[in-house]
Amino acid sequence: MARPLFRGRPLHTGAIGPTTTPISVAPGATVDAFGTTRTLVPGDIGYLRAITCPSSRLCYAVGRTGKALSSTSGTSALIVTSRRGASGRWQVTHAVAAWRSVASLTSISCTSTTQCVAVGLSPQGGGAAVVTGPGSGPGWRQIAAPAGTDPIVPLLSVSCTDLYCMAVGSTFATRWRSQIWVTTPRGPSIPAAGLSSLRWVAVGSLPIVTVQGKTYDPSLQAVSCPQRANCWAVGGGVFHTSDGGRHWGNVSPPQSQGHRGGNAVGAATYSELDSVQFWSSTSGIVGGGDQCGSYRAFVCEGAVFTTADAGRSWQQSQPAATMPFIESLACGPEGRPCIATAEKYAGSQYGNASGPVASEVLTSPDDRTWTVGPFADGLS
Repeated sequence: MARPLFRGRPLHTGAIGPTTTPISVAPGATVDAFGTTRTLVPGDIGYLRAITCPSSRLCYAVGRTGKALSSTSGTSALIVTSRRGASGRWQVTHAVAAWRSVASLTSISCTSTTQCVAVGLSPQGGGAAVVTGPGSGPGWRQIAAPAGTDPIVPLLSVSCTDLYCMAVGSTFATRWRSQIWVTTPRGPSIPAAGLSSLRWVAVGSLPIVTVQGKTYDPSLQAVSCPQRANCWAVGGGVFHTSDGGRHWGNVSPPQSQGHRGGNAVGAATYSELDSVQFWSSTSGIVGGGDQCGSYRAFVCEGAVFTTADAGRSWQQSQPAATMPFIESLACGPEGRPCIATAEKYAGSQYGNASGPVASEVLTSPDDRTWTVGPFADGLS
């Protein structure tokens, strides 16, 4: 399974973090927008939210356009194709922004160079959106929302393995609301068209978070499925399902006071987990941190945890005081090497709202010890 490299806050095109090689626009690159094709310029790309590389020389990144690409549309969801050039630099070779009903794409997962699923949100910040492609035929296309979906909850993360995908998301509207979508074949046979021909259904059951006798929505942020229907989701904790979301277990790391909607804000270790990757049925990594004051008022220390026994025990990478808030992370085979994007506020170490959010890129050779750039071996 091709694993996402980044999933988190907007990372402006031109540099995915301050230590990485800029992503440039290749000469003659084109953009398809609402039935027209023209030359792509850097200003067309607003920000990229996630990138995945199904091969060593091909990557897909998703996000939002930087401006309206036609006289009848506003900004739109964006998919860009990047290929490693002779210089070793990544270049945008093609872009697609063809859905007026998709405002932004936040996550992408591929099982091959032609089988991908991207998820995001509809315009005005309400509702979920799914796009599949590129395939070998008409390219990327939008998938209709299944019955029973929450009309205001976006999808923030997707993970696909073989011919199975799970997508999760959440939003706050007077209270936290999450939803989960999964794929299922339309008939008894395996579809020849791959991921684009699967049917999406809404999962009725959600993980439950209990704090001091009260239950809360799990406020799901990210998901990782190392095997079909065997998935790990994170948000206000870590949750595991082995049956495609029909039943969930809470396997959260210790020392959190619970869900951020309860009394978790200001927790000693973490109050939100934003990223997850499992590379086997038992081994994986999660990242996030603490939110000080209130949700997104500002963020403080970060936290990274690893497990080798399916969440029965967790090991924290290093003291939270030395770690910025982790927005996204990804590791190579067997959990090494690793890369993460993080955020902090300028004018302070990690916990003061004295300046704007700044992005950092951290790397680790072994998923335990993290430093701010440069890239670890295997991730350059």
